[in-house]
Amino acid sequence: LLILNGGFHFGNKADRTYNHFRPIWQHPVVNICAKYKKLIVIWCSSNTQSQSMNQGYPHQSAQHGIIFNQRMQELFDSNGMENITTIDWMNLTKGAQ
Repeated sequence: LLILNGGFHFGNKADRTYNHFRPIWQHPVVNICAKYKKLIVIWCSSNTQSQSMNQGYPHQSAQHGIIFNQRMQELFDSNGMENITTIDWMNLTKGAQ
């Protein structure tokens, strides 16, 4: 079981975040587990913040979070990473005050 999250640590840049995870995919144990369909990966996507914080932290805005999450999904899909479960915090926090 791999539970991955990230984004804020890498300026909410999806490519930079994804590249940080690349060594994990190359680990021999991960490859063996994937070969036998025993690998479970959970990606905890970016969440949203109060709109009142957007001016000070624009890279954490809901709009930027949506772009970040879409790009992360594109990167996972384009690199053949199957069966990744995404916890989409954006939908869980949508409209929160």
